[in-house]
Amino acid sequence: MDAATAQKLIALAISIDKTIGAILDEVENISDDQERTCYKRAIEDIMGYIARDLIFPIVDQHPQLDPDKSRLPRSA
Repeated sequence: MDAATAQKLIALAISIDKTIGAILDEVENISDDQERTCYKRAIEDIMGYIARDLIFPIVDQHPQLDPDKSRLPRSA
């Protein structure tokens, strides 16, 4: 995969982090423990697929696109 396509895919994958976080926040409002657990598992599976099957393989090919390494460290 060329670097430009890889960069776009990483950016798109990262852009859905906030949406997934919002979904998880809403799932926490489900009062039934069993139902809440089921939905949380589904969202966690989605997060895993994105990381394992999209981000990690791209970063293997293009280490410079690693989103964890491109973020600036926090000041103490």
